[in-house]
Amino acid sequence: MPTNHVQDRTLLAGLTRFKTFAQRAITWLSGGVATGDPGSVTEVDFSTGLAATQNGSRLTVVASGGSGTVTSVGITTGSSGVGVSNSPITTSGDIDLDLGTAADRDVPAAGDAGPTEVVLGNDSRLGGGGSSRVIGFGINGGGIALTAGQTSRAVRVKGTGTISLSTIFLDPGSATADCVVDILTSNLANYDTGTSIVASANPTLTSAIKDEDSTLTGWTTTIVDGNFYWMEIVSVTGVTSVTVNLGIDP
Repeated sequence: MPTNHVQDRTLLAGLTRFKTFAQRAITWLSGGVATGDPGSVTEVDFSTGLAATQNGSRLTVVASGGSGTVTSVGITTGSSGVGVSNSPITTSGDIDLDLGTAADRDVPAAGDAGPTEVVLGNDSRLGGGGSSRVIGFGINGGGIALTAGQTSRAVRVKGTGTISLSTIFLDPGSATADCVVDILTSNLANYDTGTSIVASANPTLTSAIKDEDSTLTGWTTTIVDGNFYWMEIVSVTGVTSVTVNLGIDP
């Protein structure tokens, strides 16, 4: 009898498909779905409430009822790409991603951040613009000697900060002289009625053309957002122009 190669090939193909089906059925009944191709899904374990169907190379997992959350997801990276492992899933739900604690993000507990550290955007130390600045006041008599009671123009300050340095100085080339000034502040409602912030440690020149003070004993050093600040001469001898700068840290 002549050999029917077409029938043989058809039978062989059918047996191969049956074998594959049987292997998958056995694996399925044992608690998972398996294929042997490198880089593919090798096993999926299911808990109560989930069902799966396989259509060719695609595996679909659906919840058969109820609700819940994913309790953990493990991600591994290999030569075949990224996969998920050790993932006990109850039913469908959401995965919440935690960005970690401050320690995880290497945020300094105090002081400045180092070269490899970060500071969160809501860190209170970022207030006041995050950098030091200077406000200044000047009184110029136009060649006429200054007298007590004269005031500078007021400066309204935007933002907060802390006064860390006071510097008083005359124009370059001036002769040494004596001068004592006061620094006053007020809010908008009480403008032109100032309150001193220097206690008894006034910016002072004594036979000098410049002086600075970083101690600021008794000063009200906190800058109030929106307040006005200005300078007033308390006493002066032989001065036609004087300037005071206040250094402000965040």
